[in-house]
Amino acid sequence: MNREDLEAELDAAGFPGATAELDPTSSEAQSDEAVATATEHPRPLEGEKLVAALETWVTNDWCEDWNQLPNRDELLCLARKKPEFAYATEQHMRDLRAKFGTEESKRGGRPRKPG
Repeated sequence: MNREDLEAELDAAGFPGATAELDPTSSEAQSDEAVATATEHPRPLEGEKLVAALETWVTNDWCEDWNQLPNRDELLCLARKKPEFAYATEQHMRDLRAKFGTEESKRGGRPRKPG
C-alpha cells in the first residue's frame, strides 16, 4: 500500500490528516505542543533510578524535620502525583520510612507514657 492509498483509507475511515503524524518533517508532528508535552511528562523511573530519586525527594522535602515524614499511604499518594514516581509502590514507601523515619514518627499514635 502506498502513501496515497493509506491517506485515502484513513480519510474514508474518519481520520483526515492522520498521516501527518507519520511524517517526521510535518509541522503537525513537530508542533511545539507535542514537544512541551514530552518534556512536561517524563517517563516513570524504574529500579535503582526510582529508589535513588525517591530518596532524594524525601531527603529534600523532609530533612528539616523527619518527624513530619508522612505515613506510608500519604507518602505514596504524594509520590504518585509526580509522573516520574508512577511506579512507586507501598514497599518503596515502607523502605523510605524505615531508612529516614524517626522512632517517634514510625511509632505513630499517642506518645507513650514513661515507665
